[in-house]
Amino acid sequence: MTTFRQLEALVSLAETGTFEGAAERIGIVQSAVSRHIKEFEELFGWPLLDRTGRAARLTLEGGEVLARARTILRQRDAIIDAVARSDVIHRRVRFGVTELCALTWLPRLMGLMRASFPSVTTELVVDHSLALHGGLIAGEIDLAFVPDVFKSATLPSLPLANVRHHWCCSPTFDAPSTEIPASALAAYPLLMQQAPSGIATVIEPWLTKAGGRSRSSVGTASLVALAGMALSGLGIALLPTAVCSPLIGTGVLCEVKVNPPLPEIPYVALTRADAATAFHQRIIGLSQSCCDFEMSYQLQALAKAGKHSEMR
Repeated sequence: MTTFRQLEALVSLAETGTFEGAAERIGIVQSAVSRHIKEFEELFGWPLLDRTGRAARLTLEGGEVLARARTILRQRDAIIDAVARSDVIHRRVRFGVTELCALTWLPRLMGLMRASFPSVTTELVVDHSLALHGGLIAGEIDLAFVPDVFKSATLPSLPLANVRHHWCCSPTFDAPSTEIPASALAAYPLLMQQAPSGIATVIEPWLTKAGGRSRSSVGTASLVALAGMALSGLGIALLPTAVCSPLIGTGVLCEVKVNPPLPEIPYVALTRADAATAFHQRIIGLSQSCCDFEMSYQLQALAKAGKHSEMR
């Protein structure tokens, strides 16, 4: 008789490529993964794995079984999601977010997750969007919250919110106080997120089209580092609202008005078509309800504390 553990072992082995990775994925020892696969193969009478090389690769028959195994597990999850109460769902969810998500609404999402699914274990990866996209395809994460710059038929997406960006610099930096055309940015050192950041795939073509590409641009994947470099007077930084607004409000940064402004960049929730279940849809729904890229989590916490004090 085929068991769900056998199906999980096969799918995890195919997605991670190693017995060690498969064991870690489903929370059992490597010998148990090997045993499940062997028992599964005995049911068919032919090998599902090609064991001639170092890596565990599926045979042709194994590939056919894999597709059906994923379908069965997806149907199992759908049944569980449909009939089980949130407070008794015992499972693990792995999702990835960008630094901007972590700096803004991630704490709110974690609070909603704990309240809605107290028995669910959450594993989090914070990385640039290209790495998260790859991790999703490889089966290393279940959900990813990233800029909407990747188009794939196998990765369904649902909208979250748009992100606004601003050009900012230190008051001591020699930048004009009046609005400038985007082409004038070419005369200044620009501090921007660059590849492999997904935002770079929007910023760089926009700069090229506007004639504002600078020869002395400095790139990093870290928004915090960009803000620090702008505060140090090293150039004009492109920063999202949540990062630059508090600094502009206190006068330690000034905004450089540029025409035309950058378009707002939409964020989406991505998941794999073969792994999307009602459970994942509920998590995305929670994300949509709390997603706010306009304010950092520190300011959100202060605002919440202020409301509590007023109520007292």
